[in-house]
Order: sequence, then C-alpha cells, then structure tokens
Amino acid sequence: MKRVRLHLAPGGVHPVYELLTTSPSVERASSVHWNVTEDGTLTMLHRVLGEIDGIESALEGIDQLAEYEVFRVDGTETEAGGENPPSDGGGNGTDSGPAATTKTEEAYVYLRDEGTDDSRSLFQSLSRDGILMAGPIEYDETGATFTVVGEDRVLSRAHESVPDRFDVTIEGIGEAQPAVDPTSELSDRQREAARVGVELGYFEVPRQASHEDVARVLECSPSTAAEHLQKAQSRLVRSAFEER
Repeated sequence: MKRVRLHLAPGGVHPVYELLTTSPSVERASSVHWNVTEDGTLTMLHRVLGEIDGIESALEGIDQLAEYEVFRVDGTETEAGGENPPSDGGGNGTDSGPAATTKTEEAYVYLRDEGTDDSRSLFQSLSRDGILMAGPIEYDETGATFTVVGEDRVLSRAHESVPDRFDVTIEGIGEAQPAVDPTSELSDRQREAARVGVELGYFEVPRQASHEDVARVLECSPSTAAEHLQKAQSRLVRSAFEER
C-alpha cells in the first residue's frame, strides 16, 4: 500500500478552484470533507481564511453552484501597508491618516454542484475503486496539494487516466501508515492547555491570546500555563518529524 502526494496546478478545473487558488480575497483554504456521486455531483466543505465578503460575492457569480452556505467563525483586523511618515509640523508632512485595514476572517463554506466536465473527469480518475483520497486538500497560489492512498498498480492507472490537459505532478511517494494521534504523547494537562490555546487563538499568527489568558481558563498560574504550552508545542513538533 502506497501513499502518493500530488499537486494540481491552477487552471480550468472549476470556477471554485480558481477562486481558492487565485482570488486576492483568499489567504488560505483547504477542503476538509467531500463526497462525489457516480453522476459527478460534488459536495464539499471548505475551510477558508481571508476576506469573507469578497469570497461570498465571488460565489454568487458561479453559475455551476446548485447550493452553497458560508458559516463565519471569527474575524480580526490586520493592517495593510506600511506606516505613514510623520508630519514635520509645517504642512510638508505626508501623514495621510491611519493605515488602511483589511479584515481577515475564518469561515467554513459548504457547497454542492454538478461540477464541470473537467472537474468530473478529474475526480472520477482519482476516486476509482481501490483509491482513498486522504484529506485535507490544501490550496494556495501554486494550486492544490492532496494525498491518495492505494495499491501501486491502482495508483499508477489512476495517474495515467488523468486527462493530459491537467498539470498533475507527483511530489512524494511513501508507504501508507496508520494514523497516529500526535496528542497521545501529551499529558492530560498539556493536552488541555493546548486545546484551550487553540480555542483562544494563542497559536494564531498574529497571536490572539497570551499564556495569561490560557492560565485564567485553566485556573493555574501564568508560569504553569506557559510551561504546559511550551512542552506541548515541543512534543508535537518533535512528533511531526520523527520516523514512524
């Protein structure tokens, strides 16, 4: 059983795919769940970070969508552009007021559509019997990256059956391994601190909460919360790079 990491370049698959990989409103996106029926109807749940109003406007203009719904999670204000030089007090300064801001939000986007000829042929090539598409599908300006799992011969036939018009490249091949819960190496208190940190935004960039905020939820001292968070981060990062 093999695990193959594939990359699909942007271009021509589906308007939603073009939105997720090329729109300035999208900072980061991934498909966390999906289902494809035999007739090619596609149902997907995407997690997106970016300017959600712009994403919703773009979705309204996609005729192929039979249904969609956007579930907003939260939002933070981030500055766009550098600081304005200060005024010299004599009317010659270049202070033009506060810097512009853009709003970065998180949302889940549920959508269902019959797809396009291109999207149907691509998913049918990679969803044949004996192949498992392992999520998430990750999107950025270079395209989409995803993993498929199966026997060598089945994966080879699937890759060969992808139409030539799609630019699909193999980024890596490895043995399929059972999933390991990385939090299994944490103590109960470290796991709880990490969970609270995620909920409060401690691990976000920029950080939305401090270890003092985590300490208040855990009802412990700030130094104890900081220690739990540091040990949890250390063990999780080390686990990610260990050979299994």
